[in-house]
Amino acid sequence: SYLYIISGIHMVQVVGAIIFLSFLLYRVSTVEGDQVKSIILLTNPYEKIKLEIITTCWNYIVISWMVIYLFCLVVY
Repeated sequence: SYLYIISGIHMVQVVGAIIFLSFLLYRVSTVEGDQVKSIILLTNPYEKIKLEIITTCWNYIVISWMVIYLFCLVVY
């Protein structure tokens, strides 16, 4: 039952990260054509923090999947 709980929580994290990534992708694609808006967006400290947060979140998700996979290999 722990495996189902861990997998369910992990899936919620994956869905949340994908939604956040799609929002950031939309945001970047809207300013892609204008060079001035693009520079302002990419040098904004607030936007840099958002990118750092999603990078950390995505790395956590990858590590979590590896742990779940190794756990399944060892237990089952």
